[in-house]
Amino acid sequence: MSESWMTSNGYCLACESDRILPTRANTRARDFECESCGHPYELKSGLKPFGKKIVNGAFSSMIGRIEDESVSSFLLLRYSSFNITDLVAIHRSLVTREIIQERKPLSPSAMRAGWVGCNILLSCIPPEGRIPLIRNGVALPKRRSRALFSAIESLGKKSASSRSWSRSLLTCLHRLPVTTFTLKDAYSFEDELSLLYPENNTVRPKIRQQLQVLRDAGLVVFEKRGNLQSGLSSKRYWGGVVMTVDLKIDWFLNRYRCEYCFHAWDDAWSSMCDDACPVCDTTMTPFKCVDLSRVPNEVELDGAKCYLPLPLWPPDAARYIQSKWEG
Repeated sequence: MSESWMTSNGYCLACESDRILPTRANTRARDFECESCGHPYELKSGLKPFGKKIVNGAFSSMIGRIEDESVSSFLLLRYSSFNITDLVAIHRSLVTREIIQERKPLSPSAMRAGWVGCNILLSCIPPEGRIPLIRNGVALPKRRSRALFSAIESLGKKSASSRSWSRSLLTCLHRLPVTTFTLKDAYSFEDELSLLYPENNTVRPKIRQQLQVLRDAGLVVFEKRGNLQSGLSSKRYWGGVVMTVDLKIDWFLNRYRCEYCFHAWDDAWSSMCDDACPVCDTTMTPFKCVDLSRVPNEVELDGAKCYLPLPLWPPDAARYIQSKWEG
């Protein structure tokens, strides 16, 4: 029932196509594909509500798909005897290594003795990554579901390490008891994130970096509140999170050189933090940093300009940054 219903009624969330096609029989980890953009989907269905985790296939295969970025988005379909009650999409950008739980190997007496499966920990996926299409038997507007999916889609352009951090931080922020939080509140998860990512020695700068990643994805929106001295805040929308940050903009130009492939690159962030090599994805520490922190002027924070992106650099930004390097 579930696959035939999806073939007749399913639509792509990654583009405007109103049709997704079933893949060939026995295609691994991919049940449907968009006929227009090719976005892959894996269907999970059942009579009971989905709990904190869902059973998936082989552990090694799942990790391999995450590493080569071929993992599918998941469609979680719940049905009753006569109709579809709920349908939720899990965006593939948030399916990272940390939420894949390795199961115990099958016993020696089993037909596939030693085979190791895995679970996907749904409890570790923030609400933004669980996009409703049908709720209590009522189909939600396609336009809204696609807009939510598109916001997460931008994270797919980031490295696997960056997506993992974005997912972890967003999950933590949703546990705060308030709808408006400060940077200090975000720092309260420093110890927890340090345990999740023990190889990272600059957790606070990484938190600031990821807040900007989430902002660029539209999951955190900065907005002027009151006068300039009162700081910046953001609005809640689409079930996202809101925050208040200091008025001063911390901004650093970081220079990196990979020790493995020798690729060199520059990146500007709100901190002097590690970054993944765009060629081999090795995490590297900057060997040179230029502090470009400053207080934004009133023109830059006026009206709509205080939304995305922040900070907004002056028109001569390229010459300004180049002079800093040469200096």
